[in-house]
Amino acid sequence: ALDATLDETIAQAGKNADALDRHAKALLDLYRREFLASDDEAPWFLAMRERQRARFVRMADRIGAALGTGDPLEPAIAFVQAASEREPLAEPLHRRLMLLLESAGRQAEALAVFQRCRQMLSILLAASPSRETEAIAARLRGR
Repeated sequence: ALDATLDETIAQAGKNADALDRHAKALLDLYRREFLASDDEAPWFLAMRERQRARFVRMADRIGAALGTGDPLEPAIAFVQAASEREPLAEPLHRRLMLLLESAGRQAEALAVFQRCRQMLSILLAASPSRETEAIAARLRGR
């Protein structure tokens, strides 16, 4: 069902804002958390889990960008926020949310998203945000 929704969303991406909104909601309904998240990490489904996760993140970022071209920005912000809660280590979703919040004039909230992203990556992966994410945060701080 998730794959079918992703495929249909790709097909509808630039056609109709209402259809895109419906597909965005369906995507969030279907992707509540990673594939077989509560199971042990058996090799037979790790590849499937990562493939679906990567596809979800790419599609959520594309939908967020498409919804972000409309007015008001709230539907795009709410969608990307929900998607990033489902995949808290997905840096592209944090970046998209930062950009949407910046466009909405909500710099402080965008910086708070950056702080959460940096903290999450540090604690769970012992990693730092990418240069691209850092550059957005620097621009926000400069305002």
